Amino acid sequence: MILAYLCLAGGLFAATSPGSPSYDLKVSIQPSDRLLAVEGGATLPANARSRSKLCFQLAQQMADLKMEIVSPSTLAQVLTPKMLSDNSLGTGNFSADLKSSIPAGVPIAIKFSYHGGHKTAFVFHIGPEGSYADGTDIAWYPQFGAELDHNGKFSVDASAAALGTATYTIPAELDMVASGERSETPGDHEKGTHEYKITHPSSFAFSVDKYHVLRSPGRIPVSLYLKGPRPNEQEMLAGIRRVVDELTSIYGPFPFPEFTLVELSDESLKDAGFGGAGCPGFMLSAASFLDQGFNMAFFGHEIGHQWWGNQITHVSEDDGNDLLDEAMAQYGSLYCVQHLVGDKAADRYRWSGYPGYVTSQCGRNFLRVAAAGLDIPIGRMPQTESGLAHELACEKGFLAYDALRREIGDGAFHSALKAVTSKYAFRSITWAGFKVEVEKATHQNLDWFWNQWFGRAGAPYLDLTWSQHGAEVTGVLVQRAPAYRLKVPVRFEFGDGKSKVIEIASTSVQSPFKFRSEEKAVKAEIDPRFEVLHFTKETEAEGKALAPYTRANWLLFTGHVPEAQKALEACLTSIPSRDPYGLQFYVRFRLAQLAFRAGNYAMAITEGDRAMACSGADPLLKPAFYQLIMTSADKTGDKSRARSAAAAGIAAEKELGQLTSITLSAKQWLASNNKS
Repeated sequence: MILAYLCLAGGLFAATSPGSPSYDLKVSIQPSDRLLAVEGGATLPANARSRSKLCFQLAQQMADLKMEIVSPSTLAQVLTPKMLSDNSLGTGNFSADLKSSIPAGVPIAIKFSYHGGHKTAFVFHIGPEGSYADGTDIAWYPQFGAELDHNGKFSVDASAAALGTATYTIPAELDMVASGERSETPGDHEKGTHEYKITHPSSFAFSVDKYHVLRSPGRIPVSLYLKGPRPNEQEMLAGIRRVVDELTSIYGPFPFPEFTLVELSDESLKDAGFGGAGCPGFMLSAASFLDQGFNMAFFGHEIGHQWWGNQITHVSEDDGNDLLDEAMAQYGSLYCVQHLVGDKAADRYRWSGYPGYVTSQCGRNFLRVAAAGLDIPIGRMPQTESGLAHELACEKGFLAYDALRREIGDGAFHSALKAVTSKYAFRSITWAGFKVEVEKATHQNLDWFWNQWFGRAGAPYLDLTWSQHGAEVTGVLVQRAPAYRLKVPVRFEFGDGKSKVIEIASTSVQSPFKFRSEEKAVKAEIDPRFEVLHFTKETEAEGKALAPYTRANWLLFTGHVPEAQKALEACLTSIPSRDPYGLQFYVRFRLAQLAFRAGNYAMAITEGDRAMACSGADPLLKPAFYQLIMTSADKTGDKSRARSAAAAGIAAEKELGQLTSITLSAKQWLASNNKS
């Protein structure tokens, strides 16, 4: 049922800090009915200009919206909002015309009520499988802002950050985690009432379920809210502490009093579009991510959002879109892998992704995206292209930050990051403002760096020619115009089995080098650890050969499934007779996955087998292939094929030196089918 309007007595319309609306929300969550009911009010700070309309964002599924201005009383009026537009993530943009304009300098108080919850959206689900929402990702509460016109398509420039109180009512047998400071009494908890106060501008977020709770006190208390006991609970607690400490060393003090990991059932995430999310003071994680153990890249990224995206928000602008949240969290993820797992793992992360994490977010995939013509400069990413901004931030942006760290030094870069988190704590910063802080820390003009890595699409192309005469090795590092300003490591191997890495400073299309060696040089390799994002002859050829698949795959990523299916099938009509980069393999493997998604398990097996028979099959995808075959064969009743695929998947992961949910699911299947 919809709760009645909240009484206006008390602190509903308390004073708010400049620029931040203050809310008093009464939130009823009934998971069994898939119902979220909200009533309450908000005080909006004074505007610099008069306004004739009120604009806000709210989840599209919310129904029976009632909204009115109640203060100042001379402007009191019932509002009739109309939806201007929506987005693919479930949030709508609304506008309501005002009978009387609100003068500049006058704050207003609004009250509202509505309900929803029947539909899963991005980081939003209400149900017995678990309930959660984060205002940063979906406007489950009204978020007010200015109207924007994108060539006739209207949206609202709203922020999720706010102050105030949310009082949640949930079934008494359930537990919850929410953003803000918990302030209810034990008696309130027994009645299913939970009050949280937000005293620093941040989003309202929550998760509700029946949890197994494990708490660990310390300088930063850490808690686990799990679906049930796990054998690796202590490992998770220790891993989280290590990540928090490592990120604190580069970002500054942890911004919240404590940190909580919340497990979500995979069932509740089925249509939610994410596997992990960083909310103010806690993170949400799919159960399947936790099944594989402590994944350093995953936790490094999501905990990094405690600073970048929660403590620090990026002003709504195209400049640097997603670079001060997603890219920075991904940089912290890489930093944790490098310092807590090791150089070898970090090298792999940069090039081909981290096992068990989002393996498309890496340098190799960016080069394929760029070669397919899908890339644009990451320093100016249109907000209308949110999916592209997110991916490029996590494919190129984090590597650009890593390059900046090497260019100006760890101390200077991390001092700049700490300056930002201190100066702009619980505030917004522009991309230009961030660059100013970095240059203050280095006492140098870095326009050249911003221009080449953030103002240009693509990546440098590098080639090498060299020869040895006697004890002198000479050569030229070649770029394409316009040249980047780079420091490129090159490893030489010698006849005695030893090796040597030299660094070539390159600012032009040809950069000569020389060094002396009494031993015969037998091989040279450009940037063996992939510390500099770049194309070579081989990776450029691969990217161009796979471009039809990459473009089709992007259609799939952006939700255009029928169009992606047609594009993939069209690729099969033009496979070259010589296919060294595995175009047919990638196409057939993706078709196998689409068949599986559609429930056509026999076709999934057929296309999967065809894929692995192709030339150029990607060894990194062998475990995923065996998992697909195992699950499809199990669905069709072919236990023998499923058993052999499970064993092969375990062996393939072992060969790659990784342990992910693929191995765990295979072992679980074998254990539950050992008698059949």
